[in-house]
Amino acid sequence: MMSATFTDRPAFPVTAGHEVYSIGMTLRDWFAGMALQALIAKSKFMDSKGVNGEPMTAEDMAQFRFDIAASSLAYADAMIYQSQKQEPHDA
Repeated sequence: MMSATFTDRPAFPVTAGHEVYSIGMTLRDWFAGMALQALIAKSKFMDSKGVNGEPMTAEDMAQFRFDIAASSLAYADAMIYQSQKQEPHDA
């Protein structure tokens, strides 16, 4: 499991000296939003039709959208996990 301090890092930190000021979204939020765009674009054709081309019920569409949202957070968590494993780049 990832540490709360890493997942809560600011996506766009503002620094002054060694102090980091954070207002807005976290890095996890940013990663999830990027993944969400790709997942929506990929699944747009299924928005009104099911896997077999049959119209989706309102309940199915709601579940489908919840699944996409959950998947975007899972991708964000995976990106954060991988970035924790990477060695820092020398500047």
